[in-house]
Amino acid sequence: MLIIRPIQEKTAQEAFCRLCEVPYFEECLAYAAYVAGEFIGISQFSVSDDYGSIETLVTVPQKKDAEALFIMGRQTMNWIDLLGIHTCRIRRDAGPANVIRAMGFETLQEDGYLYVDMTGMFDGHCGGNCHVADMLREGESND
Repeated sequence: MLIIRPIQEKTAQEAFCRLCEVPYFEECLAYAAYVAGEFIGISQFSVSDDYGSIETLVTVPQKKDAEALFIMGRQTMNWIDLLGIHTCRIRRDAGPANVIRAMGFETLQEDGYLYVDMTGMFDGHCGGNCHVADMLREGESND
């Protein structure tokens, strides 16, 4: 069973980043994903008055799990949306490209981030992105 929990301690966040071989962003909030009690991935993110920013969305190198990343990424986005912030951005290299696309990010800006308007995204409608399972299977072998 997939469990996603906020990371409360910065020392744990830093250790999880090392396990995932990604930079630790001290200023970021973070979620950890666990399958059967075993840590498998991390989402590091921040919020401003204008948008939420996802800096890292990865699994440990040995655990390629696009579905877990998608769920953790959408959980991150939902939390940002619940704050009343309806724009989210993600670094284009924050995670696997197929997962980032499946989460709804499409518009690349000059700042190197992909953006999405989350207005209505979490109201129970697919918003035209109902083929998520197919999108997550794309690139499984190389992402």
